[in-house]
Amino acid sequence: MRRVRTVPPELAHRAPRRMGRLVEAALNGSAEALLVVPGGPGTGGDLRRMAPERGAAEDTALIMMTSGPPGDPKGVELSAEALRRAAAGMHERLGGPGQWLVALPCSHIGGMQAMVRSWVAGIPPVVMDPGRFDPREFLRAVDRMDPGVRHFTALVPTQLERLLEAGADLSALDGILVGTSRTPGHLVHRARDAGAQLRLSYGMTETCGGCVVDGVPLDHVRIRLGAGGRIEIGGAGVASRYRLDPVRTASRFRSGYFRAADIGGWEADGTLKVVRRADDVISSGGVEVSAADVESSLRRHEHVRDCAVVGFPDDVGAERIVAIVVPDDGARVPSLSELRRHVMADSAWYRAPRQLIVLDSLPCGPAGQVDRALLKRLPSRSLADGDVVGEDGVHKVLRMETRE
Repeated sequence: MRRVRTVPPELAHRAPRRMGRLVEAALNGSAEALLVVPGGPGTGGDLRRMAPERGAAEDTALIMMTSGPPGDPKGVELSAEALRRAAAGMHERLGGPGQWLVALPCSHIGGMQAMVRSWVAGIPPVVMDPGRFDPREFLRAVDRMDPGVRHFTALVPTQLERLLEAGADLSALDGILVGTSRTPGHLVHRARDAGAQLRLSYGMTETCGGCVVDGVPLDHVRIRLGAGGRIEIGGAGVASRYRLDPVRTASRFRSGYFRAADIGGWEADGTLKVVRRADDVISSGGVEVSAADVESSLRRHEHVRDCAVVGFPDDVGAERIVAIVVPDDGARVPSLSELRRHVMADSAWYRAPRQLIVLDSLPCGPAGQVDRALLKRLPSRSLADGDVVGEDGVHKVLRMETRE
């Protein structure tokens, strides 16, 4: 068994070289596996459930905590072989190794793997402060990168959008990874039109981050579709267990494959298409509705900048479709009836939302992922215009409407 060393989230950003030495040692077989602790409220209880006093398997280099129900985190044990193979596979796809700008928290796989890729390539990364993302700070970080090597970074869609809104010149970067599932098509086209070398990446903590780029699996990755189109991922860059959780491990890791939480399909050109999450189906009035389909329709409304759709139990045992919308212009907030008409004209009547919550921004976690756990709790609250729903005080309710 390997000892487990707890690493606070701020270490990578306040002392990136020290963090890099710890990561290098873990990858090179040191006696310690690193348990990377996410920041934010509730971390103490989650950390206790990870039981750092108990050892880890001999092949474990990193333990990354990932999303789960509140108070029930998942700890993904990643081996040095998986991390190295994933890093090498990404560099092969991007045309060779380079230096990475770490713009995401290292307590999440997107930021950590950007750091791992740099150290595997033998090039120290440039690490940004994980606080509120500032396009000017990002560009200053790009200027600090080694001019003699290739430059890469990984971003979430909100960061990319803010860079484009600021008119940032991204041409100095040889590759920008951004997640497939949450990146709207118009943002992809806008970024590429602006000259960004954008690559759409699909992956999760259990696959050491991105394992599919622009719909094509990395060379070490195997993809198959299971029952109902469930995406299953195998290969040398995939984890094999959840920490101290044999039941969850058995349900998701089978016969050398990891069962992802997404439904996919194969395009005519052989590329992988991620259709939706397996759990995003809303049972509304006896009809199963994909939340992703409703989101896609809402995003085509001229006054919708971003949105999320959740199901909330109603009083007849079904679920009502709740649209949580960020308006394109705060002075023009769409109404529920307006959005219902749009969805019915664009799609089908049974996909029209019955409740609308308009926020000034969608609440996100430290790595930029939408906090769906918070969103699913909103319909149960008595909200009024001006209420604040996020703990950081920035998610203001602009409108709340319900159609009975």
